[in-house]
Amino acid sequence: MEREEKPMIDQKYIDMVERFKQIPNNRVTSNTVKRMKMINQFRIWYFIHKDELTRDERNYLQDNIYRYESEDEVESSPHPDKEWWA
Repeated sequence: MEREEKPMIDQKYIDMVERFKQIPNNRVTSNTVKRMKMINQFRIWYFIHKDELTRDERNYLQDNIYRYESEDEVESSPHPDKEWWA
């Protein structure tokens, strides 16, 4: 019998998603503003911390809050030391 591998996601990221989901997505202006502020904060936070996250955690956060980058972009991104813009 094969055992399914359950994704290992830290509880603090599950809590982060729950806080985001507590704000209804019902097009009420105050809720829309709150959600957009949270998304903007998440984008900044994600850019700084994405190297600390496991693949499961990255997917979980992006699936539930905001899709910041696709897995294809992560795999095909150039090496940071390579001067690809020159």
